[in-house]
Amino acid sequence: MTPYLVTEFQRETLSALIRECFGYEYLQIFDKEQVKYLYGYLRSLGAKTILLEPRYTDRDFLEDYSRYYVKRFRNDGEVCGRLHFFSCKLDHKSFDSMMLDSARQDVSRGWLQDNYLGFVLIKPLNKTFIGKTCLRTAGDSGTGPGTKKKISKRYDVNLFGINLSVESIAFQEQDKVVAACATTAIWTALHALPGRNVKTIPSCSEITISALNFVDGSNNGFPNKHLTHKQIQRSLDVEGLRYHSSTLTETPKKWFQGYACAHIDSDIPVILAGFVYGPQKAKASEAEPEEDALSEAERLSVLEEYGDGLSDETRAQLLAGNGATVGQSVCLKGGHAITLLGYDFRDSAQWIYVHDDRLGPYARAQLIEATSFIDLHAGNGFEASDEVKNSLKNRWALAFSQWDDEKQVWLSPHEILVPDMGIVPTDKKARLEFRYAHDTAAILLGHIKKWMAEICDSSELEHQDCRYTIKLSPISQIRSEIVGKPISYVPGDVLKAGKESPTATSESIQRWNADKLNFLTAPMARLQWDIDLYWGDKKVLKVLLDSTDTPLGDAVSAIYEHDLLLADLFLRVFRDDKPNAQYVDEVHFYSSFLKVLAKRDIDHTGHLNTTYGQLRAPKRLEQSEITLEGKGANDTAIERFDPMAEERSLMTRYEEVVKDTEKNLIWAIGKDGSLFVAIDLKDPKRGHPSMTGLQAARIAGEMWWRPGDSGGVWGVNHGSGRYSFDYANPSNLLNNAITKIASFFPDDEFVSEPVRRP
Repeated sequence: MTPYLVTEFQRETLSALIRECFGYEYLQIFDKEQVKYLYGYLRSLGAKTILLEPRYTDRDFLEDYSRYYVKRFRNDGEVCGRLHFFSCKLDHKSFDSMMLDSARQDVSRGWLQDNYLGFVLIKPLNKTFIGKTCLRTAGDSGTGPGTKKKISKRYDVNLFGINLSVESIAFQEQDKVVAACATTAIWTALHALPGRNVKTIPSCSEITISALNFVDGSNNGFPNKHLTHKQIQRSLDVEGLRYHSSTLTETPKKWFQGYACAHIDSDIPVILAGFVYGPQKAKASEAEPEEDALSEAERLSVLEEYGDGLSDETRAQLLAGNGATVGQSVCLKGGHAITLLGYDFRDSAQWIYVHDDRLGPYARAQLIEATSFIDLHAGNGFEASDEVKNSLKNRWALAFSQWDDEKQVWLSPHEILVPDMGIVPTDKKARLEFRYAHDTAAILLGHIKKWMAEICDSSELEHQDCRYTIKLSPISQIRSEIVGKPISYVPGDVLKAGKESPTATSESIQRWNADKLNFLTAPMARLQWDIDLYWGDKKVLKVLLDSTDTPLGDAVSAIYEHDLLLADLFLRVFRDDKPNAQYVDEVHFYSSFLKVLAKRDIDHTGHLNTTYGQLRAPKRLEQSEITLEGKGANDTAIERFDPMAEERSLMTRYEEVVKDTEKNLIWAIGKDGSLFVAIDLKDPKRGHPSMTGLQAARIAGEMWWRPGDSGGVWGVNHGSGRYSFDYANPSNLLNNAITKIASFFPDDEFVSEPVRRP
């Protein structure tokens, strides 16, 4: 048995090592599109060495083998081979020395990891032998949402006891027996989902069984050639996932770009199902068979699979057949499914990255108008049929091109996929689909764009690009991106915008800080559609939609201002707009947004937080302050929610404090804005918590009677070590509290004084 083989990375050596695994025909290996693609992909990564691990047991293939291949009279067993790729030069001697004695190794493990590009599994199948493949993602990353991104996760690899890892998403080709293209698309999507352990992902045969839902032990599950849309959805349902299906036949290309960005930025893959169109070889005579066009059996299969999802033109085309004459170069090749894993929309580019089992991992496709593909081939002297032209009219498509390795250029698109459905596997709690977030954001942006354009036209404020981004994010992640970022304004700062110029004041900064603390601490659903609105490159406003809500609910859970002054300017356009019943049946939550905005302006809790401080739990409790029933033990305490006509003076109620200057009162503003007052009992100690019932409260302090010639006044401070110890602005809160206390007892006079006992 060969322990392992190492060779330089070349086209010929790649084919030779694949053949080494199971003796495949040498000349056929590099004819495979997947092998050509993998070679080009690895070459772009700078591959220099291939290491063959000739005997490797793969869990996924073992499942597939046990369900079907083991029953074949002739099979090559369940053991696979695995090819590892490195961007450095290796040989047997240096690799052996590393495994035998790490102290005197020629190659360090860290260096090996830095140069590790990933692996390709070779299954013991005659033609469809490309198994689980994890190769390092190529290219750079974008500068933020909406620019460029590819989904990837870490895969741990153990090579003869050496721990390696690669950032990728697993790929494999369909074997056309236990897995069709839709099956591998589902398998890839499950690998790409965030937080999912790759060891728990079912094999392709298990996915097919779940999709077909046939009785255990049935002999009719395999071979399997295709899955319908409903079967794809059923397989996701079996995995405990919620799926959102979007029909793409009527959606514009720009909408799809936002759809792709939102899900990829959320690390959520999208399964795209549709139809493939491409050139067919011209017939010299009716006697010669057409290789690329669909056979009659295949046409019937597509009709059965996609049913009502077909357009009238496509249905007619399938029923009529694809018999082509010389010069008809574009035909319907069949249904197909791929997994969307990335995009690049920088500088007006329109590239997306997909795992396509006919090509390879992270295959690049361009978003184009489908008619431009027809025009391209027509310009080369080939005309598509009227049926094809009608079916592709007003449709966009994904155009796939081949790389010319000799000329080092991309060739013209040879094939397009016209998607008719997008299926998004998500957390079971995510009830609201992307469309609700998109339409809500689009309405907000429309109002803001018009408003800001008017302001810029009439003031010195410069025009900036106004846009939005959308992600489905856990609330913990959203908060982690915000926490600790201070406000960037001081009192007196002005944003010059003509008569609408907003100004930062102490009160507005205090409100912003209070709103931020509330945003960070208020209970919210775990998954939120996160909408960020931008002015140029600056984030201005965040709107959260509770993804667990229902389409008829009030899904807007929070509005957060990234930028105090710009957000103030943005929000002014909505001040006079009111929630309207006409929005109930719409696919957006604009009315809910207006409700939250209005509520925030008149929010009682927010008012209390700003006026009397955020709630504070008592810093500590004394045993003497707690009764046997677990309540506050100060029996001199009173709580008042509103002034009482018969109670106009504290002097009358607490006469003993007025007579004895060694005694004093304590006070606190309660959770709901009520006023607590009691005598400060020293022995046994019964302070502020014993008065509030041991509950959380706001600003609190002491009151001392100060006799004088005109009758005396109450001196009020914020001297509560257990409630008022850490407010940033206690003096302002104290003044507000004194005003409130005076409203309850109008016959008395109250003045502010320092925190000290005379």
